Amino acid sequence: MGEEAASYRGRGPHRIYVDEYADPASPAGTAVEVEDQLPENWLLSRGDSGRYQLDTLQLVACAYQYEVGGEGELGVCRYQDSSGNTYGDTTVTAKYDFRVYVAATGKLLSTFTVEGEDQSCPTSRWVYPGEGENFDIAAEPDYAEVEHRLKPLVERNVP
Repeated sequence: MGEEAASYRGRGPHRIYVDEYADPASPAGTAVEVEDQLPENWLLSRGDSGRYQLDTLQLVACAYQYEVGGEGELGVCRYQDSSGNTYGDTTVTAKYDFRVYVAATGKLLSTFTVEGEDQSCPTSRWVYPGEGENFDIAAEPDYAEVEHRLKPLVERNVP
């Protein structure tokens, strides 16, 4: 955030950048890819060189993943070894916190939480010696809900 950013004024859509990373305390430790799911006309412009045009940036959203393995279980994946023996449960679960800021000033505009969205189980999984048989994986955030929550901030007219 800073002086290069455009002011959060005028007609929407207002350009947004989504900083996507997991909570360091999260056992999953993987980033989500929210920007790939948002309307193109919301996203930060790129110049001819492919670099972001910071003078078009008006909003910044930070996404934090948490609750992997906590409440909100979305499903359980069961696997078999090459002999056909079933081993371990893999629980699919996650929640995501979002914080949205005005890029030029750093003012916090909104916070919201989005649940993980049901996802298919991975086709296979590695189990290493000494590793417990049960573990958790993170579901993707509900991208439609993320877009729904960002829409009033991105598309509104700001005097």
